[in-house]
Amino acid sequence: MRSDCETRAFIISRMITRYPVLADRIRKRMRRILKKKWEISEEFLRSEASQKALLDQGKEGITDPVSQESAERWSARVREHFRQITDYYFACHFPLSTVIEIVDDIKFVNLQLQEMIDMEDTPFELQDKVEQLKNGKGGETDDEDAELQNLKVNMIRNFISERLEFIGVAKQFFTFNDLQEIKARIIGTGKIGGKAAGMLLAYAMLQRAREKDESEPNVFIPACYYLGSDVFYQFFEENEALFFQVQKYKSVEQVETEYAVLKRKVERYKFPPSVTMKLRNLLNKFEGMPMVVRSSSLLEDNVRTSFAGKYESVFVSNSGKPEENLEEMLSAIKTVYASVFSPDVIAYRKEKNLVDYDEKMAVLIQNVVGRHRDGMFAPFIAGVGFSLNMFKWSPRINEEDGLLRVVLGLGTRAVERVGNDYTRIVPLTDPMLRPEKSPAELTRYAQKFMDMLNLETRTVEAIPMADAEKYFRRDEISMAMSLLKDGYLSDSWFSRSPSDRPIVTLGGVLKGTFPGKYKRILQLLRDGYGIHVDTEFAIDYDGKTGEMRIFLLQCRPLAQGTRLAPVTLPNPGRKEDVLFKAIGITPCGVVNGLRYIVWVDPSAYRNLPEEHLRRSVGNAVGRLNRKLPKKSFVMFGPGRWGTCDVKLGVNVRYGDINNCAALVELAEKESGFSSDVSYGTHFYLDLIEANIFPLSIFLDDPATEFNRGFIRDATNRLTELLPDHGALAEVIRVVDLEKETPGKRLSIYMSLRRGRSMGVLEEL
Repeated sequence: MRSDCETRAFIISRMITRYPVLADRIRKRMRRILKKKWEISEEFLRSEASQKALLDQGKEGITDPVSQESAERWSARVREHFRQITDYYFACHFPLSTVIEIVDDIKFVNLQLQEMIDMEDTPFELQDKVEQLKNGKGGETDDEDAELQNLKVNMIRNFISERLEFIGVAKQFFTFNDLQEIKARIIGTGKIGGKAAGMLLAYAMLQRAREKDESEPNVFIPACYYLGSDVFYQFFEENEALFFQVQKYKSVEQVETEYAVLKRKVERYKFPPSVTMKLRNLLNKFEGMPMVVRSSSLLEDNVRTSFAGKYESVFVSNSGKPEENLEEMLSAIKTVYASVFSPDVIAYRKEKNLVDYDEKMAVLIQNVVGRHRDGMFAPFIAGVGFSLNMFKWSPRINEEDGLLRVVLGLGTRAVERVGNDYTRIVPLTDPMLRPEKSPAELTRYAQKFMDMLNLETRTVEAIPMADAEKYFRRDEISMAMSLLKDGYLSDSWFSRSPSDRPIVTLGGVLKGTFPGKYKRILQLLRDGYGIHVDTEFAIDYDGKTGEMRIFLLQCRPLAQGTRLAPVTLPNPGRKEDVLFKAIGITPCGVVNGLRYIVWVDPSAYRNLPEEHLRRSVGNAVGRLNRKLPKKSFVMFGPGRWGTCDVKLGVNVRYGDINNCAALVELAEKESGFSSDVSYGTHFYLDLIEANIFPLSIFLDDPATEFNRGFIRDATNRLTELLPDHGALAEVIRVVDLEKETPGKRLSIYMSLRRGRSMGVLEEL
């Protein structure tokens, strides 16, 4: 043992000798770790060094140290033994890899210090402190490393974020090695933006937790690179596109009118050659591996302004010739840049009082998690996870356990309302608990399509679930799907008959360790951030080892509405004062004092003969949203608000509904419209963040009461508000309660606990 310690101590000494300027600093760090881990104090090591020095004097025949050796000589003798003793004790208690980590960390700190000295805007006082740290003076004391803490904060502020709430958390978890890795992957200059910062901080939290306890979940992130926020300004300035400074001050209507032309302009602009060269090298490095270009605005993923789904994200197949791949990448970045000027973004910024903020768009470039699958590319499963479950349909659910929204294939279907399809909702209190009960309901609300990246067409395609077995391995299929046999679901695939129908249930996944691991991940992130979080993930399943590799793709504060006490439903004295009564999954809250009702009639909407007419309904709704006083109205509409498919509901964006107080989806079999449990989509999170209550009413349910006659008989005020939309008067009705029921307003009561809602006309 002693021989091993001496050998390692010799290696450590030789290693440190290579860094004479940093040597004292390296050994200071080693002594601090010895004190922290083994309670071997600096005083003890100095005492041992003094004893060794006295023995040396005796060996040299020094009998009167005071007269025979100067103080300077004695100090030099003690210092040398102090170094050797430090190396020896560290060698006996730690592996060489720990010393290597210390050396690498301090080398990086020194390089960053030099960068700070070289920066023109570094204050003289800070330059002086930096010079001291470079020379090994300070920064390794027991006073919480004030100098290094200051340096770390300055580095975070320099290329990650200047938000104080972020820095306060980030400085606790980012190591200098983390910061070195981030800095090395930035293309251009500037910050990496909110989306990238949130993901990297979450990953650092999980890494620190696992370093303390190896039983904590092992989490990965895809290879990431960052187009710095300064490149955004450089791009527009070098193309002499000065419009980007003033576009945000125009009306939302004007922005909407000009947006298509603006996007075509941006597509023609050129990037600086230095940026183009680095992007070309990046694509060559990951040749054949698809990538995704994601927005990472400096405004994104904040506590009060998430910008969820507002900016674009674009997949890059990286599957063609080098010049084709480069053009695809540049086009994707331009699409993200152009989305800064989209109507939804401008409306959102105006609402959040962020118009005057000097917006800069960084870009996060990630490898797509997944595998090549017969000309396609996709992960096994993907989805979103929330540390707080606000979708509580059963008393057995503990909302603090969190919730997942999971799909087979790319996670795009988990975050957007796409087509007539559904996702698997997973309460982490009990992953097998479902809001659906019967096999018929399980089948109806199962995922019907999966998104995959077509490497030939370079587009995301919706693949029918009937083709899943063509693209996924048999072990993946058995984990993700069950068989519908004679009206019952079975997980056995051994006795499959031609009439058996595969249904996505994710039973094999949810019976395994994955839900427990992700529940723990959400707990660690919630504790680290100090608030509830919203995450995105993808899973790569290794059939040989049975390992589900969890890749974290995004983490941000969870948008939450006002948390209210349980609601008591009223008991109106007059039946005529009840607009509706309904049962089903409902949020918790009360909306009072609504003057206007905006009603999109399900039957009239269904009977519109052409798609452009249905889209004109969405446009008219958007104009009403901007015309009526904020939070003074409720909107009722058929099927799914915000859907891309106008056959399934009204196609609206955030800027078309952001001023209403409640948004109600009307499901009716006769008209062919169904509602959807959309909790966790970007659209739903928009509603929650804007304090808009989402509600579903199933008109065919025997327990539902709805006084449609009141709306039908009331005077339609649509043409008074929008004179040029008279052609839609049969489809859209606007009721002004001030004129129909003077002195009364509509109140909507929603009881989450009882699963009931009620709309009542009440006295002011």
